[in-house]
Amino acid sequence: GPNCEIDIDECVSSPCQHNGTCLDRPGNYSCLCVSGTTGRSCDVDIDECLSSPCLNNGSCVDRLNGYTCNCTNTGYTGDTCQDDINECVSNPCRNMGLCKDLINRFDCKCPPGYLGSTCQVDFNDCTPYSPCLNEATSIDYLLHEGYTCQCSPGFNGVNCSLNIDECLSSPCQNGGTCIDDVNSFRCECRHGYRDVLCQEEINECNELAPCQNGAQCFNTQGDYRCECSNDNAFGGKNCDVALIGCLNSQCRYGSTCVPHLIDESHGYSCVCSPGYRGSNCEVGTVPQCNQRCQNGATCLDLWDEFLCYCPRTYYGVTCDICNPCISNPCLNAGTCLFNSNLSASNAYTCKCDRGYVCV
Repeated sequence: GPNCEIDIDECVSSPCQHNGTCLDRPGNYSCLCVSGTTGRSCDVDIDECLSSPCLNNGSCVDRLNGYTCNCTNTGYTGDTCQDDINECVSNPCRNMGLCKDLINRFDCKCPPGYLGSTCQVDFNDCTPYSPCLNEATSIDYLLHEGYTCQCSPGFNGVNCSLNIDECLSSPCQNGGTCIDDVNSFRCECRHGYRDVLCQEEINECNELAPCQNGAQCFNTQGDYRCECSNDNAFGGKNCDVALIGCLNSQCRYGSTCVPHLIDESHGYSCVCSPGYRGSNCEVGTVPQCNQRCQNGATCLDLWDEFLCYCPRTYYGVTCDICNPCISNPCLNAGTCLFNSNLSASNAYTCKCDRGYVCV
């Protein structure tokens, strides 16, 4: 307004993201963010994985207002990989073998006459036979004198029946998922990381150049962010989606339509011309002037009132009171000081020169 008395509603442009609630402030705005988001405009997703909620080497996947735990190959299950999976439930030990549940595996105690990881090998006590499994070498084997097994790399146990889990040391970094193989492992890296142990962060801006249509790319931890150009023509993560929200715009009375794309849904907001308001700028001022301002003053219609701009010689709500200093009421070269906040009878004071007093 002329005297900066009208507060602009900064919430009209819907600055709060992720369903945040906008609160208009004098000359500013603030956002009440939904759970899981933060930032001035609720544009920052809170990473719930920072607290490491997944137990027992489970890998955490951040979601909006939550997370999920990938418990694959950990031997555990549950929302946070807190429950040990009992591998003995399926009765894997054959031929009356006794099953012992371990972490992410099981061990079979075989009855006499049976060998193997699941007691699946039936051998003749009278015939020399090597019980060593997984290509292990049998040393000094005699049924009644005992034996030892020299295991192949990646296996251990009395009969070399147990595969060594190379993932127990958690070699994969930056949230990568470890997949155990025979005598080795491999890492499935999260988006934005690579190499054998997921140590190298990928600079998507340099390698992929994902931001289109003149957008500026900013590399972030494990990801990137595109800042679209200011012409409001494109949106989306890569600024590659033409914004069509204004094609069916209902913005009225010369207002400016600003398209936006939220959760893949096109929409728009209106920036109203002076004298209008509402979501589509459909509400105009109510005429209040009707020649109320006097003595040549200029009248300005506001929402539900009016404002008079008075000439220098008048004041008052309708400029109907004459400025008393015009008649030079102060004597002996005193200076007249006009104060429109006082009543008409004493709307001025005199500042006297040295040697005079005001009466």
